[in-house]
Amino acid sequence: MVFHRQHLPSDHVHNKALTRSARRPRRTTADKVRRFLADESGSVPIPGGQAPTRVDLLSPKAKKHILQGDGPGSGGHLWPGQAGKAPFPQSWDSDKIVHEVSDIITDPKAKWYVQTGSGGPLTKSGKPARWVSWEVRDGVRIRTVYEPATGEVITAFPDPTTPIKGIPIP
Repeated sequence: MVFHRQHLPSDHVHNKALTRSARRPRRTTADKVRRFLADESGSVPIPGGQAPTRVDLLSPKAKKHILQGDGPGSGGHLWPGQAGKAPFPQSWDSDKIVHEVSDIITDPKAKWYVQTGSGGPLTKSGKPARWVSWEVRDGVRIRTVYEPATGEVITAFPDPTTPIKGIPIP
């Protein structure tokens, strides 16, 4: 049931609980998923002991960029990949790629580093900062670029090179 303000008794209109929710900081998709799934230890329970289904937390724009690309030289890492781009393994379908990237952004053990900004969600100029991680999933090192202020994955691709680690995000 949804209550609109005009249908609430007058003593509820000034209830602090109602106004407090308006002051809560915006949670990113990753924050919501972590909070929903994780128990106090930070691990994700598997109902009935069954393997979890694949998770998709990427925006349509991020999926298109990562899988097919936005044009010549921009993204496109689904096998066989665009020319000059590192493709994901041939055995990985688009659902597997999206799941693994989603898993990285919700993994509390993932190590993130500053790509732009100083470690917070915004740069000094107020633009969304970008964080980068190099995490291994099923033997593939995946570089993921994430904007914490927007909750958006910018890109993700296989990166066999040595990670360039900068300032760690606490």
